[in-house]
Amino acid sequence: MEGANRVIFNTFLLYSKAALTIFISLFSTRIVLNVLGANDFGLLNLIGGLVVMLSFLNSTMAAATQRFISFNKGTDSLERVKKIFANSFILHLGISLIVLLLLETVGIYFLSNNLKIPGEKIHDATILFHFVVITTFITIISVPYDAILNANENMLFLSIINVLESIFKLLAALLIVYLDNNKLLFYGFSLLIITFIIMLVKVIYIKRKYQEATVNLKEEYDKETIKELTYFASWNLVGVLSYLGRTEGLIILFNVFFGVLINAAYAISIQVTSQINILSTMMFQAINPQIVKSEGAANRERMISLVMASSKFGFFLLSIIAIPVIFEIKRILGLWLVDVPNYTEEICIYVLIALMINQLTSGIDSAMHASGNIKNYMLLVGFFKLAILPAGYLLLKMGFNLDAVFYMYIFFEIIGGIARLFILKFQLGISIRIYWESVILKVFPYLTLVISIDFIFVTLFQSNFRFIITLFLSTSTSFFSIYYFSLSQEERHFLKNLVIKLKSKIIV
Repeated sequence: MEGANRVIFNTFLLYSKAALTIFISLFSTRIVLNVLGANDFGLLNLIGGLVVMLSFLNSTMAAATQRFISFNKGTDSLERVKKIFANSFILHLGISLIVLLLLETVGIYFLSNNLKIPGEKIHDATILFHFVVITTFITIISVPYDAILNANENMLFLSIINVLESIFKLLAALLIVYLDNNKLLFYGFSLLIITFIIMLVKVIYIKRKYQEATVNLKEEYDKETIKELTYFASWNLVGVLSYLGRTEGLIILFNVFFGVLINAAYAISIQVTSQINILSTMMFQAINPQIVKSEGAANRERMISLVMASSKFGFFLLSIIAIPVIFEIKRILGLWLVDVPNYTEEICIYVLIALMINQLTSGIDSAMHASGNIKNYMLLVGFFKLAILPAGYLLLKMGFNLDAVFYMYIFFEIIGGIARLFILKFQLGISIRIYWESVILKVFPYLTLVISIDFIFVTLFQSNFRFIITLFLSTSTSFFSIYYFSLSQEERHFLKNLVIKLKSKIIV
């Protein structure tokens, strides 16, 4: 139970961190926008967007490094973990130098000749660009250290350092209120300094706490290890790019056929779903190291048990909020946005349904990463992610409406989930029947009861603030039905013991 308790503790920490950082970030953004004005704020985000564009590379390499460190921790091979970390650092140092060179040559040329920047802002934009380049360099070489923290499941330090980073950025935003000149450059330089300080704190802490976090370029360099890391990261990149390709591809497709209003509706739906999905995302971040360590320790049974539990509970964490939101989306959007773009409600509903379908088999992604054999998995899943683009184009070209595109979107999510189950069976030898009975069948009684009650309530009861009661009623019904209809005897017993432990700690 030690592993399970750690997962729960880490999940709680990540939820708390997410709540704090989201609130601080929203407040900081509001201050920066008001102080800089729309033009400078737009310039900041235009140039800062380079970091966002490169973040997919960071996440891909971080996933590779974390997987290999966690896997080898499962084998208790300290020397191998040291080698993985050292060669990961060498690899990221090489990547960061290449990125630095490209940004300071091709990037500067693109900035000067292709971006539409007012003439009087070119000087500031160039200096700001150099700040962003250095920030990007620091971020890339920090990846192996983040991987060490995640592999060791040190979510406490990770949460503290992320909250501190958000607070520093808020302080930087507050400081520019009192400046008369060069507010944009001061804020950009502040972000660079904050990134450097955070990296420095991480490096000092990790080097003191974890003996595997050592780098000896001459002794530790190993061509085969770097090749292994690069191979895994390259195929993982296929999955990342397929997701990005689907998201960005649909934006372009909708723009071609419907214009910017549908783009706005789709963008809002993505923002809504990402916020609703944050609970399950944090849970996966907490449980992934345990999944990989179990595989590394050759404990396939525990690994699969964790994978099925993560899929099931990830679905619960998402759907508990998503279902009442689907029923009350019109009122929620009206209160949040006031002026809601056409078709926003419908797109939000379609995307939330697709996300819940995806969540039922999302734990398989962790299983395949843990096994290290991800080539076929990434190709197959990537194919079904991207298939909506040509299919959607043909539907719209033939005169079908937007609903047809999202029906196809949901269809491909279902087919992608089935494909995941077959990959799990043929590559890891896990029975589809066991997964079906342990995960998918378990959610049907819960879904039937909650959807029925929510439907009856919203049909019979009318009020401007009905969504508050719907959320409370739906959540209460969800907890009841999950506990009595969807959990196994062992899972209910574990929850009871957990409640008893929490009560004893609170009383003491």
